[in-house]
Amino acid sequence: MVRCAFKGVFSWILVFGIIQGHCLEPSDVLVHSMLGGKVQLRPSFQILQHFDDNILFQQNDPEDDFLAVLNPAITLDVGNPGTRIHFALKYNFQSLHYLDNDRFDSENHRVSLTSGFKGGKLSVSGTDSLGFLTDLQRRATNEDFQTDQIGLNVDRIVLSDNYRVNYQMTEKTSFYVNGRFSSIDYDETPNSSYIDVNTWTVANGVSYQAFSKASIFTQVHYGQSATNPNSSRQPKGPHLSSLGGSIGLDGDITPRLTGTVQVGYETREYSDDEVPAPDEPTVNLNLNYRFGAKTSLGLILSRRSIVSASAPGQSLIVNGLTININRAIGSSGKLFATLGATLKKNDYEETTRYPDRADDDFRVYFDLIYNPREWINTGFGYEYIDYSTDQVRAQEYSVNRVTLFFGVGY
Repeated sequence: MVRCAFKGVFSWILVFGIIQGHCLEPSDVLVHSMLGGKVQLRPSFQILQHFDDNILFQQNDPEDDFLAVLNPAITLDVGNPGTRIHFALKYNFQSLHYLDNDRFDSENHRVSLTSGFKGGKLSVSGTDSLGFLTDLQRRATNEDFQTDQIGLNVDRIVLSDNYRVNYQMTEKTSFYVNGRFSSIDYDETPNSSYIDVNTWTVANGVSYQAFSKASIFTQVHYGQSATNPNSSRQPKGPHLSSLGGSIGLDGDITPRLTGTVQVGYETREYSDDEVPAPDEPTVNLNLNYRFGAKTSLGLILSRRSIVSASAPGQSLIVNGLTININRAIGSSGKLFATLGATLKKNDYEETTRYPDRADDDFRVYFDLIYNPREWINTGFGYEYIDYSTDQVRAQEYSVNRVTLFFGVGY
């Protein structure tokens, strides 16, 4: 692992030396333009070094280790967001290497596409991503089969699509359709405790620019979530349907406050009518307040329902809160600091399996980022994680994680 990490760092230090020694511009090496600049190919590389004092998320006898992550990527840009048609296709390879636990070493592959089209009153924008990932199952004990599965690499395929079609009816009024799909497909194993989940949602809405830089919108949505077990010993759960509506405000709310405020209500129903699915309010707040040129405060508040990936026919309400302070240090514009905290509460709906379960995931993090050049990214990060639950068979744990990283690329 160490040899592999040093090879990655040395390769990019060599690139840096060639650029400086031959008086080349970084864009000569890190950006390859074609067709008069309409098409660009941009390679990049990042290496991260983590220290984790509880790699398996254990309540007792935690095990620490170092993890090196090598992350080369390449991006193909055609056009830009200001042109009529544009898209960016990116491939990312990730190689993970543990110092003392090389049985957990793994490789991940991700492909993503960002695209857009503008023509007259019609505009289309979307994102697609596909990942072939290997995750370390850190702390799960299979409650159904009494099989200890702690410390296994689990393969999965993750797919997501998000598209929005917008039609400008008048100068201030627009109609939009937003479609989303997500899927997690775990590798099938005889005693797998994971359940495949796929979810799709379609929302129709109208937006009105009531203020100079902010719009009021209202929308209705309908969606379904389905699960599929990866073991014949697990039952297949019912589909969950959801129907709801919301109203919100989006844009520059004041000269200093920007973001989205959205509240609504959602009705939910299982296909077999045997499991209760109470109706619930929904919330989505994502706000940023600028105190000045160097300091800002971010707030994210959400409330939504999801289907459990470990229990058929089980849904839960996820309440999330994130607060962070961002500060530019000095006058060079190269040094930045972020201090933040996140609290996520999972409230499981009452069933035979989980008659009364609630989980809390609390995190505090600090990041210090230094960009000596536009194309060089370095930094330090610290994160503290505290997980608690009232489920007797689940383990509570805490984690301290330190990260150093270095990246090259535009």
